[in-house]
Amino acid sequence: MSIRQNFYIVLISVCSIMNVMMSSDLYIPGLPAISDYFGVTSDFAQITLATNLWGIAISGLLYGPLSDSFGRKKTLMLGFGLFVTFTIVCSFSTNIYMLIGARFLQGFGGGSAMVITLAMVKDVFTGNRCTEILARIMMIIAIAPMVAPIIGGYVIDQFNWQASFYLMAIFGMINLIGIYLFLPETNPTSEETKHSVSPAQISRNYKTLIQDKQFMSLAVIHGFLFIGKWSFFTVAPFIFIKVMGIQIHEFGYYMGSIVLGYAFFSLLTQFTVKKIGTEKILYWGIRLGFAGSILLLVFSKFTPDSANLICLSVALYVGAIAMIAPSAANLAMDVHLELKGAAASIVSMFRTMLASVGAVIGSFVEDTTFMSIAILMITLMILLGLLIARVQPATKTA
Repeated sequence: MSIRQNFYIVLISVCSIMNVMMSSDLYIPGLPAISDYFGVTSDFAQITLATNLWGIAISGLLYGPLSDSFGRKKTLMLGFGLFVTFTIVCSFSTNIYMLIGARFLQGFGGGSAMVITLAMVKDVFTGNRCTEILARIMMIIAIAPMVAPIIGGYVIDQFNWQASFYLMAIFGMINLIGIYLFLPETNPTSEETKHSVSPAQISRNYKTLIQDKQFMSLAVIHGFLFIGKWSFFTVAPFIFIKVMGIQIHEFGYYMGSIVLGYAFFSLLTQFTVKKIGTEKILYWGIRLGFAGSILLLVFSKFTPDSANLICLSVALYVGAIAMIAPSAANLAMDVHLELKGAAASIVSMFRTMLASVGAVIGSFVEDTTFMSIAILMITLMILLGLLIARVQPATKTA
């Protein structure tokens, strides 16, 4: 690949993932409005977050093998076409059940970006360089959850919650055109390779990966902390807006401050991985996540009305994700390089399914303080520390 082609791969990967991430971040400030519009409880409105994540997770298992057989570009275009179509359907939903279903199918299309971009980067980059590029991508896409709630807050405040989906669809169409015009194919295929799309071959590929304990552990590590992140983001609109009295258009700025922590530690990972290696990044991420979780517990107990301190502690927690997620993803796909597409599917599936678990948990916990979320995050950090210690010897020889 030429330097220009590598640039297009990274750029389109960033834009595609940002587009899918914005499908949740852009409309999060509108959750209370959706609850009022359809006359349902806040718990019901929050389910639209989880169903979107389920669609992303389930579809990922299909897109990986398809991209291995038919190429990354064609498969990504197929998925994004579905994403744009059902984003438009979301805006025309006449009841909460239609919105829930459309959100699932929107996620089913968007799952292509979460899987195929990961496989494309692994097609082109290897070793610590791959971790560096993934961290760079994660740093740039951090702009989406930083600016999307701000944009969404203003759009919803000035118009309505449906307008946030119109905006998503416009971004999706622009991205789809960019994929068609500029994305090079990183996985050229031939008639001989298309046999791998058969159900029997797909099953064998997944069986190989699922039976590998090292791969599965790393895949879980990659997505584990997203449980805590999405639990927080599911509860946050209701506590910040309805309990703390923060205006809808101001809410995005607080969420943006959290993402600044994510961006900062992604940048830090890019520089430190060259010196200490991918494996040690995992341990530093654990330390950072513990610090953020403990601070959230303390602030929730003693300064529950301080939005700034709450955001500071969560910024450290998501900073840990910025260090751990790209490192674990790179190490996981190193285990079976011949199955990068399928491996990317499983890695993406775990990330998204665990995120959806977090969204479901967030919809059931009390929405008056962040105490429950803090306890959840501390528990997650303990379990993740034990899991990383279990696989660390294996990763040193990967």
